[in-house]
Amino acid sequence: MKPSAFHSGSQQHWLMELVSSYTRRMQKAIVCLLFVVAMEPSLQAQFFLDVAQVEGDQIDQFDQLAFAGQPVAAIRKKLASQADLEIKQIHQSCTLNAAQVEKLQFAANGDICRFFREVDDAKSQLKIKGTADPQKQAEIRQKVSLSASQFSQKLSRGVFGKGSLFKKVVEQTLEPAQQNMIDEQNKMRTKRTLKSYAKIRLAKIEEQIPLMASQRNAILEQISAIIEEKEIPLTHANNVADIVLIGILNKKGLNEILDEKQIDILRKVVSTFESSRQQLAIQGIKLE
Repeated sequence: MKPSAFHSGSQQHWLMELVSSYTRRMQKAIVCLLFVVAMEPSLQAQFFLDVAQVEGDQIDQFDQLAFAGQPVAAIRKKLASQADLEIKQIHQSCTLNAAQVEKLQFAANGDICRFFREVDDAKSQLKIKGTADPQKQAEIRQKVSLSASQFSQKLSRGVFGKGSLFKKVVEQTLEPAQQNMIDEQNKMRTKRTLKSYAKIRLAKIEEQIPLMASQRNAILEQISAIIEEKEIPLTHANNVADIVLIGILNKKGLNEILDEKQIDILRKVVSTFESSRQQLAIQGIKLE
């Protein structure tokens, strides 16, 4: 068979499938329409009111879950403020010229517009799926919850982070020297954050292992030294103290600071995060 004939046959098959699918949908729509037409006028009015009410409830539920009850205008203003802060922090790390600032502002506005366009698309899908059938409302509420949670998580992660237009424009706009300065600032900021989390976590550990001030200071000093030396990702901030302490314990680095009972209790407390330490080791970040 010639390629052109094969291509023509494929097109015909595709068109037949499309017509068949469209016909089935039209048949279902006609049946639903006939069902509504057969209703009493008062029932027809109630039917459409019920559907409209369900759709309105879905949108209200979506906004409540996605934006924690805040109006869309407030979220838009909040994102604009975050964009200004992002640009300000970059400018503080490496002085930007007017053209660079303008490009970053344009990119940030693009990300904000894209976010709300995706929100509108999600809401339009919920409207299309509006129904007055009580048996389907539970399923619809679940879909609303899932859709809204995705946008809520995106807001928590940040609209201008990895994969954003803003991030791409930053990488394309800055000079190599500027990018190096930002990288160094980010590393310093990450290390400060990790140390803060480690201090908070150690205070929590003290609820199970009472420490003297000298012991606490000595442990924090060792943890801080390792954080400074290693490139530990910020994703491990919540358990950075436990991960680092496992490495210190394995090197017997606390034998002169804690007694045997304290060390035994500490090992049990931090052992939960052994898998995280191993994960970092696979990434080439060895803490011992």
